[in-house]
Amino acid sequence: MKTVQARQNGIAGQNQDTIAPAAERYGMIVTVLLKEGLVQSKQLEYAERVRLKLGGQRTVLQVLKDLKYVDDLQIRDVIHRNRVSMKLGNLLLELGIVSEADLRRAFEIQKISQSPKKMAQV
Repeated sequence: MKTVQARQNGIAGQNQDTIAPAAERYGMIVTVLLKEGLVQSKQLEYAERVRLKLGGQRTVLQVLKDLKYVDDLQIRDVIHRNRVSMKLGNLLLELGIVSEADLRRAFEIQKISQSPKKMAQV
C-alpha cells in the first residue's frame, strides 16, 4: 500500500535530489522510471558504471534493459502513462535507435535543406 501511494505521489521512495540530476544526465525516460520506482538509484548507478566500462556507446536506458532492470513494455507504458514530451530526435537518441553523430547529421541535412523538413522526414 505504501509503495502504491508513493508511486501515486510521484516519489516512489526516491530522493528528489536524486531525481532532478537524473533528468539532465540520463534523459526523460530514465528519470520517469526512477521517479515511479521502476528503477532504483543504486541500479541506475550500477548501469552507468557498466555503460562506461562498455565504452559509453550504449545509452543508460539500453544498459538498464540489458541488465533486465526494465523491459520494453515497461518503457512503453511509462512513456504512455506520463505523456513524456520529447522532441523526436531526443527520444530516438535516448532509446538508442540513433547515435549522437546520426542526430547531428540529420540536423545538418535539415538545416541545409531547400524546403523546411521535420526531423521525421530527414
